[in-house]
Amino acid sequence: MAPKLSASRRGARLLFASTSAIYGNLQPGAILHENDKQLLGSSGVSGWDYALSKLACEELTFGYSRKHHLRSSSVRLFNVIDARQSDRQVVGAFLSLAQQGRSSTVHGDGAQSLCFTDVSDAVEGLVRRADCDDAIGEVVNIGSRNEFTVNRLAEHVKAVTASDSIIESVAHDYDMVPSRVPCLSKVRQLIGYAAVHGVEDSIREIIDLDHSN
Repeated sequence: MAPKLSASRRGARLLFASTSAIYGNLQPGAILHENDKQLLGSSGVSGWDYALSKLACEELTFGYSRKHHLRSSSVRLFNVIDARQSDRQVVGAFLSLAQQGRSSTVHGDGAQSLCFTDVSDAVEGLVRRADCDDAIGEVVNIGSRNEFTVNRLAEHVKAVTASDSIIESVAHDYDMVPSRVPCLSKVRQLIGYAAVHGVEDSIREIIDLDHSN
C-alpha cells in the first residue's frame, strides 16, 4: 500500500510498455490506430497468449490508475531492434544464422510484413512520452514506417553479411499476421516523435557492434 500511496501523492508517472501484437489479426495493409478494435485469436493458439496478456495489463494499468489517481499511460511498441536482442527475435535470428552459414527459415510464404524500430528511436519516444502532460491517460504507438516483408529482411541480412546461407520456407503452427503498420499521427502530435533510423542502418550498426566485441 505504501508505494502506491507515495506514488500518487508525489505525482509519479507510470509508463506501461505494451506491444503492437495487441492489434491482432487485421486486414493486410491496415494502418493501426490506437482506437482500433482488436481482433485476437484464441489463447490456445501459439502467439496470442502474449498479445492477450499485454492487453490485460493495459486494462489493469488504467483501471488501477483511475482508482488510485496515478498518472499512467501506455505505449504500444512496434518491433524494436538492437544489438542486445536474443536470436529468438526475427532480426537477431536471421543475423545469427547468416553469420554461421546456416539456413534461415521463413515461416509460410514470407510475404507478411513488419515495421522495425531502432532502439534509439524507441528510447527517445519513451522519454518524451513520459515527460508529456498531455499524454497522461493515453495509449500511443511508437514505431516506424520502415516496412519490410520477412522475405526481404532475410535477403537483406544475407546480402549485408555476405553469407552463402540458404533461405528456406517452412510450415507454421500459429496464426500468421499479414502486416503491422502503425499510425504515428497521435504520437507525432503529442511529442513531435518521428523515427529517424532506417532498418538497413540499424542492421549495419548491429553487425558493426558485434564485430567490435
